[in-house]
Parts: sequence; C-alpha cells; structure tokens
Amino acid sequence: MGGLAVPGGRAAVGAARTAGYLGGRRPAVYTEPGSGQGAPDVAGGGIFGSATLSSEQQQLFRYVSAHRGAAGYLLAVQSWNEASAYILATGQEVLPMGGFSGSVPEPTLARVRQLVAAGQLRFFLLGATGGGPGGGGGTAAQIAAWVESACSAVPAQDYGAASGAGAGTLYRCGSRPS
Repeated sequence: MGGLAVPGGRAAVGAARTAGYLGGRRPAVYTEPGSGQGAPDVAGGGIFGSATLSSEQQQLFRYVSAHRGAAGYLLAVQSWNEASAYILATGQEVLPMGGFSGSVPEPTLARVRQLVAAGQLRFFLLGATGGGPGGGGGTAAQIAAWVESACSAVPAQDYGAASGAGAGTLYRCGSRPS
C-alpha cells in the first residue's frame, strides 16, 4: 500500500484498516482483514500512542494470534487509544469499539454479532486500562454487556495477564477454530 503520507503514518493507515466494521463504507485508505497488506513501518507512536507492546500486551498478542484461527481481526477493544499499541506494534487489524472517546456508536451491536457469527472476530478485551475518556454508556457498553453474557472469559493465566486493576478480561466468542 502506498501513496499516502500522513503524520504518524502507520497509525493512520492501521486505524483505517480497522474500518471494515463500517458496513461497507470505507475510507480512502483501507484493506480487508487478512489481505496481507501491512501498514508501513514508522518509528514511535507520536500522538497515536506507543509503538511498543508491554510484556503483558505481548503475551496477550501471542495468545490471541495462536488461537484466533482465520478471524480477520486480532481482537476488539474498547477504544482507539487501547487499539493503537497493537496496531502500531503489529500492523494487525484491531477493532476499536466506541472510537477514541469510547462514545462513538460504531460498530453497532448488530455488526459485532455479525462479525462473530462469520468467524471474523473471536476475541474481546474488556475493562483494560487505556480506554478512551468516554463514559460507560452507549453502544460500546451494549457490546460489552453482550460479550460478557454470550462469550467465555479466558482464564488470565492462559494469556499471562496479571490479576488486578487495569488487566482487563479477555473473552472468546464463537466456535473454536479447528
């Protein structure tokens, strides 16, 4: 992919790559999950956050990568702020629920359920620190409530998470990949 110079390039391109949940509406810079078109390398994260994963995030990344099967999205998180580290460090498609602030009504619950049913989204990280400044209401809260009731919590020791505040809970949705 080329031809677009954007400050913080990788984040802007990586962020645009997550737009598949928009129901067919695509920004100018877009690739389908699993298309093999990676984001260009850019050092640092600038305003988009860190381009380096913490030790705990690396363990989570390894676990989800090994267990996601053919899902197009690595995982869904509760804001762009949370998604940025994974996008910048790995170039993987991460679905941010609620936009930067956590209050944007995209993706909808119906779209998330569609992605899960189609096997394009299997993992959700809920309650981790790093979410946007938005509140606990709206579409993102509806999605979180559905995930908590319809999906299985992954034991923290399976992906190396520390227990306690800020760790969040990883959920697996849909059938297990073969």
